[in-house]
Amino acid sequence: MRPLIFHLADNAMVEGLKGFFGRDNWHHALGCAQISIDPENNSDFFKVPGANDQAIWKRAHENLMPFPKLYERAIIILDEHFDPSPGAAVLEQEIAVNMEKSGWKRERFEVIVIQPMLEAWLWMDNPNIAAAFGVESYEALKSKLIAQELWEEGAAKPHELKRAVQVATGLGKIKSGRKTFSTVFGAASRRALDACEEPGFKKLRQTLQSWFPAEGGQA
Repeated sequence: MRPLIFHLADNAMVEGLKGFFGRDNWHHALGCAQISIDPENNSDFFKVPGANDQAIWKRAHENLMPFPKLYERAIIILDEHFDPSPGAAVLEQEIAVNMEKSGWKRERFEVIVIQPMLEAWLWMDNPNIAAAFGVESYEALKSKLIAQELWEEGAAKPHELKRAVQVATGLGKIKSGRKTFSTVFGAASRRALDACEEPGFKKLRQTLQSWFPAEGGQA
């Protein structure tokens, strides 16, 4: 059996997480053991074509029915922000109840609801975030987004997260290659996501540390 399947709600999650787990040292950023996760294996990063966050809320248990004998554990990740959303707590509870009813034992899966959405993982006061976008400094990045009315003065992060990522990705320069959500997310997560305080990311990190303890840790 493979160790872990991610069931993801949108292509940005697939692209971003594949970029992150494609790095040799991803486990150091999360503080867990390195396990076999293959960015080239679409089942490891499983998304149902055409499905969105609301569909994952209602049908994650159905979508994952073929996998209990193929994967030891599953992590379901979706955004809290969609219309109509019942909120993170209800999403987590209802998905978990349905998963257990479908035959998944509770210790074999976890539900991660990102508050409000995946792009929140990129916005923290850290110079590595600016570097990932190819901008000279975090303050310069922030100023450019304030000028485009995507970030309010004094706020911790942009108020239009998706649009801010789109605009920031078009700024600055990188040494080689093409900037995509995957390359930006991968570069940022390599050096800065260990400081991310978004509740969903903290739960993801804690879950992986619990399931796959770093050398010397306890399961």
